[in-house]
Amino acid sequence: MIELGSLAHYLRYEISHCVEEPNFYIVRIECDSHDGHLKGFRTSPEFQTIFESVCPFFDNIEEMRHYELTGYNE
Repeated sequence: MIELGSLAHYLRYEISHCVEEPNFYIVRIECDSHDGHLKGFRTSPEFQTIFESVCPFFDNIEEMRHYELTGYNE
């Protein structure tokens, strides 16, 4: 199993579980930049292993988009 933290351009991830619909999840992966995600993280050999892990769920993905962080409150 690959440790995500070892991948270039990767910062963190979060998984949220839907309370009302228990079969729904949101997985958010944060990278250092859009280019870092597309040209670094997604093109790394390690990403292929990660991708193979999520392939069984790929048909159930309802949204896959890129977002920019516009605010953060801790």
